[in-house]
Amino acid sequence: MAGTTGSGGDGRDTFDDPTALERPGGASDQAALITNASTVTAPGRAADEPAGVPRGTGEPPDGPDGPDGPDGPRPSSIAHYAISDELGRGAMGIVYKARDRKLGRKVAIKVLRDRGAKLDDVLGARLLREAQAMAKLEHPNVVTVYEVGKLVDEIYIAMQYVNGPSLRRWLRERPRGWREIVETFIGAGRGLEAAHAVRLVHRDFKPENVLIDATGRARVTDFGIARQHDDVDGDRSLSTIRHLVDLELTNTGEAAGTPPYMSPEQWYGEEVGPASDQFNFCVALYEAIYGQYPYYASDGLSALLERLRTGERVRLAKEVRVPRWLHAILDRGLRVDPAQRFPSMTELLGELERQLRLEDQRRRWRRWRPFVAAGLALVIAGGVLGWWLVARRTADDECAIAGERSLGLWDLQRKLAIQRAFQTTKLGFADRAWQTVFAHLDDQVLQLHELERSTCRLGVADSRRTSCLAEQQAELVLLLDVFTHANREVVERAVAAAQTVDVRECIEPIATLPPLPAEPARRQQITLARERTAQAELQMLAGQLDDAQRLVTEAIAAADASDYAPVRAASLLTRGRLESLRGDAMAARATLGDALGYCEGASDPRVRAQVLTWLVQVVGTDLAEYAVADAYATMAEHTIHTLNDDPVLLGTLELVRGTMALKRGDGAETVKHERRALALREQALGASHGDVGYTHILLGSGLHLEGKYDEALAEEQKGMAILEQRYGHDHPLAATALNEIGNALVARGETTRAIAMYQDAIARLEASVGPRHPDIAISLSNLGAALMAADNVPPAQVQQAVRYFERALEIERATYRGDHREVAQTLLNLGRAQRRSDRAAAAQHLEEALEMDTRLGLTGAALEARRAELADVKRAVR
Repeated sequence: MAGTTGSGGDGRDTFDDPTALERPGGASDQAALITNASTVTAPGRAADEPAGVPRGTGEPPDGPDGPDGPDGPRPSSIAHYAISDELGRGAMGIVYKARDRKLGRKVAIKVLRDRGAKLDDVLGARLLREAQAMAKLEHPNVVTVYEVGKLVDEIYIAMQYVNGPSLRRWLRERPRGWREIVETFIGAGRGLEAAHAVRLVHRDFKPENVLIDATGRARVTDFGIARQHDDVDGDRSLSTIRHLVDLELTNTGEAAGTPPYMSPEQWYGEEVGPASDQFNFCVALYEAIYGQYPYYASDGLSALLERLRTGERVRLAKEVRVPRWLHAILDRGLRVDPAQRFPSMTELLGELERQLRLEDQRRRWRRWRPFVAAGLALVIAGGVLGWWLVARRTADDECAIAGERSLGLWDLQRKLAIQRAFQTTKLGFADRAWQTVFAHLDDQVLQLHELERSTCRLGVADSRRTSCLAEQQAELVLLLDVFTHANREVVERAVAAAQTVDVRECIEPIATLPPLPAEPARRQQITLARERTAQAELQMLAGQLDDAQRLVTEAIAAADASDYAPVRAASLLTRGRLESLRGDAMAARATLGDALGYCEGASDPRVRAQVLTWLVQVVGTDLAEYAVADAYATMAEHTIHTLNDDPVLLGTLELVRGTMALKRGDGAETVKHERRALALREQALGASHGDVGYTHILLGSGLHLEGKYDEALAEEQKGMAILEQRYGHDHPLAATALNEIGNALVARGETTRAIAMYQDAIARLEASVGPRHPDIAISLSNLGAALMAADNVPPAQVQQAVRYFERALEIERATYRGDHREVAQTLLNLGRAQRRSDRAAAAQHLEEALEMDTRLGLTGAALEARRAELADVKRAVR
């Protein structure tokens, strides 16, 4: 089956057998067999998904009651969970460590209580609905909920077992720097952000409700339960809330418990939304940074409420050195008026991450200051201070002008114009695309600005660096123009397009290009070739392949006229990539071979490494000539070694090697290369980058080939979470990611769940990019193949599968011109389905698929197998 990526659930509730609460012999009168107890199983969970485990809503010490406290003895089992230990208890309930007897995994069971009141049917139903929402929330920074059940006057929740401390304990283990604290809180904030995306509000975020797993990742737990459990009527009066809070202040082991984190709207019974979680988050981060609460102090509850009314905060007891920007972000998130806080957790976290990047850049710049000071001392010692000051002022003026050019390109007017263009498309993921593009370009423009100024001021006579900076600035100009006039196709590919601006390439330029020709006419052609090549690259990323073809043809003509090897190689690389995207692997191979010839005289190892990597892709993955592709891969690796093993280039090469191994069915080799690619890409790009998410998906595919389904699903779910976070829930990359998990489920025999995922992918794509998007064809083809997966498929189901294949084929024929591997795959699927209903039509489509595959370069056993299949169908027709 065709497929790309994914994770998800079927969106439906299932019900297990009646739940029993068993207790040891000699149990109290509470011991009973509970019948007719409804149990909700989290939809979309892998049956043997790896377990992790929370330690509850905090980790209070055992009191004098011990494990068999006033609530009765510890149960030996709850439903199909065998209880082993008590992990903790609090005002809301008790958390047990348990083993799932059905699946053999560790879990944590939280039993909720109503603090002395009967859990009526209305509240129980509301809690179950809330827990169903929790069960649908899948994210790396959220503790997974597996199952929820009702036991008369109690609710139990079976959760992922996270064997690690709470955020509170983590903060106390040793002194933590402000940066380490902020980075950990950002992870927890991503969990809140994911909850808000599915319209779920936590309402009780605090360090006790965040767990740190063995990898150091923050995982948020207890979404919504505490608030819903307290708020029986849905609208408690202020006096009742105060009474409950007074009880918590008196009885918990902490100096203050939950109340210091509550937002003003929580206190006064107003509408509680994502802005309230933002306030809770900022209180917790403020406490972790400054060692005290912003509004609560020892002067009691009345003073706390007065400060929340006026916005006055408690005076800091001691000075804590943190960046001004961090204090400013906390100040905004702690405003008493929700409208004055950040528009969303996404905006807050984005600003934290942006400032951390800027802090890194400022730190790098500060490293240069001693050298500047030393140079000044030498000038003074030489007695030429007056001359130096005049020269320095002139140089500063020139360098300031040079540095300001980049900032001027990315001014407020340009930002607003691009944001409007994105929003005008009305795509569901347009806002997320804009936020990601804005953060990336903001970072790149600042780096470009600083590098231009520092290069100028230090008098770095490095033609390669100067040329690199000029190319990046030209790329930025073209990209901003494309974004300012963005259509739906541009917005869909905007994040990938923005990543073409990468100033890191210019920080330590290694290659020295051949000197530019002296003739002005040749230099003019070089400039034109570079400009057209960059424009063609952007049009390819925007999906405008015809425009890209026109531009790359102009680029090659100009490059030929310049007779300058570096631009000839670069323009041919772009044409080869374009031919590969259009499915013409043979033409791409020839073009890339020509580019490689020019690379030998271009003295530019970066372009040579890119050409060789694309040859591995085309020759190995598209044409299945594995031995030749392996030779190209070895050459590429040696070239990248001369570039100090650039992690971006090396990560891409490893990714392509893994893809080639995946095509030839070698799971172990796929996993080896994709694990290397993942480590390199995380190092170079960060764990939340879209390319990292896609690498997780490919790693999952390799694990699936090895039969390691649990690990495969875990990797694919990580990839899905990253892609959704970076591109948006409705983006084609995130939507079609569901295909890969669907494929894995088909292999496991779970076709019902797989079908639901393919249908979910189709629905997301139709809602966001329309019914004729080429990615819909992939999901349709997979859906049809899933319907045909059984041995004895009913005729009606065969016809349904045929209709899906026919619709996929119609979309692909309208999208791709001429021969294309996706079209050939769908023709093959359609012909195989029609063998059960219309053999004449089956023979026609199988023959067309065979002819197309032959023209695309398919050889060997695969081609012979398809010929034999066609011959068998033709004999049946006779």
